[in-house]
Amino acid sequence: MKDQATPPNLFTPISSYTRRYDQIAVVVAADEAHTRVVGVQERAYPGWQVMVNGEPARLESVGGQIGVVVPAGKSPVEIYFVYRPFLLLAGGFISLICAAAAIVYLVRQPIVAEAYVPSNEPIWVGRATISRQWERFAVWAVEPVTFAPFETIPFLSRWKFVFRPTTPLMWLGIFCMLLAAYLMRSRIEGDDVSLPPGLSLGVGVLLIGGMLLVSGKRIHEADEKEMTRLSGIRVYWVPFAAGMLALLTLVGLNLLPTLVGMIHYGVQLGLLLIGAVGVGWGLIGQWRLPRIAWREWIAIAGIALVGLSLRLVMLDSLMPRFGNELSSMQGIVRLWNDPYPSWFLQQHAGFDSSWVATALQIVPVDLFGHHLLGLRLLSGIMGGMTVIAVYLLARTLAGDGLIAIVAAMIMATLPVHLHFSRLGLDVVHGVFWGTLALAFMGLGWRRGYQGDFAFAGVLLGITLYFSGSERLLFPLLALIWLVVMIWRGRSVEGRVLLVSFGLVALPFFNSVLSNQTDLLGGLVRESPELTRAFNPFLSTSGYPALENADTLMGWPVQLLTAVDRSGFYGGNEPVIIGYLLPVFLMGVTALGWRIRSLFGGISLGWIGVTVVGSLVLDARQWVLYTGVMLPAFALILAAGIYYPTAILLQSRRWRSVIVVVIGVVAAGGQAIYYFNAHVPSLERQAQLAVDWSDALLRMDGLPASTRVHMVTKPVVSERDLQAYVDFADLKLDVDIVSPEMVTEAYLRKLDPRDTHAFFVNLLEGDVVTRLRERFELDGPQLSPRNIDPIAQLALYVTITSDE
Repeated sequence: MKDQATPPNLFTPISSYTRRYDQIAVVVAADEAHTRVVGVQERAYPGWQVMVNGEPARLESVGGQIGVVVPAGKSPVEIYFVYRPFLLLAGGFISLICAAAAIVYLVRQPIVAEAYVPSNEPIWVGRATISRQWERFAVWAVEPVTFAPFETIPFLSRWKFVFRPTTPLMWLGIFCMLLAAYLMRSRIEGDDVSLPPGLSLGVGVLLIGGMLLVSGKRIHEADEKEMTRLSGIRVYWVPFAAGMLALLTLVGLNLLPTLVGMIHYGVQLGLLLIGAVGVGWGLIGQWRLPRIAWREWIAIAGIALVGLSLRLVMLDSLMPRFGNELSSMQGIVRLWNDPYPSWFLQQHAGFDSSWVATALQIVPVDLFGHHLLGLRLLSGIMGGMTVIAVYLLARTLAGDGLIAIVAAMIMATLPVHLHFSRLGLDVVHGVFWGTLALAFMGLGWRRGYQGDFAFAGVLLGITLYFSGSERLLFPLLALIWLVVMIWRGRSVEGRVLLVSFGLVALPFFNSVLSNQTDLLGGLVRESPELTRAFNPFLSTSGYPALENADTLMGWPVQLLTAVDRSGFYGGNEPVIIGYLLPVFLMGVTALGWRIRSLFGGISLGWIGVTVVGSLVLDARQWVLYTGVMLPAFALILAAGIYYPTAILLQSRRWRSVIVVVIGVVAAGGQAIYYFNAHVPSLERQAQLAVDWSDALLRMDGLPASTRVHMVTKPVVSERDLQAYVDFADLKLDVDIVSPEMVTEAYLRKLDPRDTHAFFVNLLEGDVVTRLRERFELDGPQLSPRNIDPIAQLALYVTITSDE
């Protein structure tokens, strides 16, 4: 028995320990021969659950405290305790349902206190029934009290002060929002904060929301009265028939693969564009440009020019590495090699977009060259045009040019959108068309013109030809809006929208069905997440339901506070920069009181639908999936800047000045962060590993027929490598070989009469020694870019004799 006892010196070494109020993570070293028990000083109340190395485990009570049995093994053991009592989750779910029901009840009630407000403008916020006690408070809260403390002094008698009881409460609400943002960020970073962030957030929401309800003025909100309704659809048959003929021709080509194999992709793209223009022109009916003052046009033109410049400046040299460009290169090379694709509108492997995005990208490549500038130029231009689309959408939803200009300023410098536009990501294209489509739907709702709905339908149809997230989101938002339109008796406008959308979308759906491809393209690759997301509805017990609850609560937190360091973004700030988080929360609060308006409903609905849809996706690169909701961020941030300022300042002139100044500071701060902090941080992250992107770009200077050897681990696939060589038309023979494979036998197979170029990391000294023993080398040649020598591949070129 003595030999079987546990040695007295055996203990459980802990290599990592993280503790929060409801989560405890411990990493311990397992023992090869003994089973261990890991205990944590936390009372074993019902509701604690535990996972060991990602698998559910049995929770043990160790002296009344929680613990778990660690089996014998060699690898480190990751233990994760989490407190998720069923009654707490059930109570929270019931509370959310009751709160939603209460909000629905409140917003459907008429405003009673409007007649009691001593103002020339009606209340714009809230539709709640206010009791007589609150009516008296509303009158007292918004009634200005003017006093002149220096009235007896002649030269100071004109100094007067206006005081409202709502003003200090509004400042207190803003302070609570700032405190909530700080506490949320601190908790995510692992700091021990004693005050729950939800408390400050809740107080801030109640104070700001209450002040908006009591004293908010209808300063910018457009008239909610419906305009002239359409009594019938007017069609110009000549352009409409031409457009239908072009689109039906595309449909027929997809049904006859042998025939479409003889039609150039440019012709097929032309048929799609002719069809879209013809349908929009044929259904334009009564239409005119929106009436916007020339000063506004000048302002938005300047903002759009700034946004475009920020996206195009140093487009190829500021970030000389590949993001999504290699996938784009593969598509371009395939179209060059086979300009008669059998299914022009079908997504190709590894790329969510259809051939439309690839065909459009070929144009700047042919005009400006086969390099990063040509690849990224189209997305940069689309990103700059999205600034104008956001302005039109905000102008339509809010009905005021000031808040639309602020939204455009925010969008012009939004770091994530800046980054995606500069990396050539195809998500930028669909976001532009979808945002513009929603703007035209809003115009049609306000003005009642047939052309607005026709253009909206055409633009929604175009979104289907880009990546899967846009073709999933924007038609869904339009469908929800369409249901509301039909419910309010505007079925004619709905028919115009459906006809224009259906005709432009017909070739896409026909191509998907005839070629048996997936409707959502690359999003189908994340289908295991779909099963995991619906686990709570398929089973009544087990950890999957808890895991989904964590995911559901984690996505909003990620949007506001989590930092994404994936290859697509690589920033050191979340989607919304930390100092703008209180502004965002105030915007959500303000629009929440106007959820039934166009501004509140579209902005918050946009965010909500995207967050729910993102639950079915892989969260490892979650920032990439937020690209479709970036315009909604700009709208909410603009609301967070405008509404509190509108309440605190009565003078319209000063209000406009302060709102513009805050908007300029916020936009400028975003641009400074991106170019001064984000890009250098991205460079540092890239230098932690071997920088193969830089090596590919440096191959341009090698002479033709050179055999290039990338001596590195396979960080880039042979397919991507060959796609770049073909795209840049380098006339090189390139292969990848790992350092341990560069042996004497490998080198003897290389013809010394050929010119060889070796890209080798400086840390691989043994490889360089073997190369010098076999060849006479010129090098090392280091990168001319600002890259850590240890992180780059040095270039060695063989010197061949004339013999």
